[in-house]
Amino acid sequence: IIVYDIPRLMHVYKGLAKLNSPPKNAVVTIGNFDGVHRGHQELIRKTRQHAERISGTAVALTFRPHPYFVIKPRNEPFLINTYEEKNELLLGFGVEKILELPFSREFSNTTPEEFVEDFLLHGLGTKALYLGYDFTFGKERAGSVEVLKKLAEAKGVELHVEPPLAVEGKIVSSSLIRKSL
Repeated sequence: IIVYDIPRLMHVYKGLAKLNSPPKNAVVTIGNFDGVHRGHQELIRKTRQHAERISGTAVALTFRPHPYFVIKPRNEPFLINTYEEKNELLLGFGVEKILELPFSREFSNTTPEEFVEDFLLHGLGTKALYLGYDFTFGKERAGSVEVLKKLAEAKGVELHVEPPLAVEGKIVSSSLIRKSL
């Protein structure tokens, strides 16, 4: 594991309104990133490398609170890292900007089309996306990787979907880490 010592000129933006303008040539990865495990680190590495190739900005789009705290409060998971620890880890692995979207019942009703238009295109000016194979988003998780592929391609956004990372025959996931803990 390589941890980058990135100058703390990087920023965490708590909501889209806190960004003055879209980052230059944004290469974005999206997720909760709880635990910032090896699978997350691989997404970040590829996001950062792509941003470097196009003189862009590596951006992590994440949510606070964790969606389960809003959608399924009785089944909420415990967090592997605090939000602050997660942000430090994301920055340490090479993310330049973190957009932390407030997750609420209202936000959970955002359609996949609205999410792409409002956040990825208008808010971040996304040039490329790096996602995990099981990524879902939007109202009732209606946005799958396939849906996002169609929406992104129609707007000229590159989409890279990473396969699951397995260690000793087990797919690395925050759920598995929680279970092991």
